[in-house]
Amino acid sequence: MSRFVRVAREKLHEMSTEVRRELKFIPPQVNVVEHIRYVYGCRRCEQEAISTPIVTSPMPTPVVPGSLVSPSMMAYDYEPEVRGQPAAIPAGAAVPAFGR
Repeated sequence: MSRFVRVAREKLHEMSTEVRRELKFIPPQVNVVEHIRYVYGCRRCEQEAISTPIVTSPMPTPVVPGSLVSPSMMAYDYEPEVRGQPAAIPAGAAVPAFGR
């Protein structure tokens, strides 16, 4: 990701950050992992009313949009034979979105 603007040849400054949280399951513990995405803009472009390019760094895609479920949470085998529960969330089942 380039942090320089081609038009103004200026270094981009950080405008904001975006954070996405998900629960990471590590038997027998659960941890919260924060993914931080930085958003950059060009100060010179802002001041001189040149079209202001906004560059956003990449972020991992969530397994279930809008939820805290991580790949490790989805892949964990919940011992269905012992608990009498399904091994995975059925397709189309509602998954609660925490932290909203």
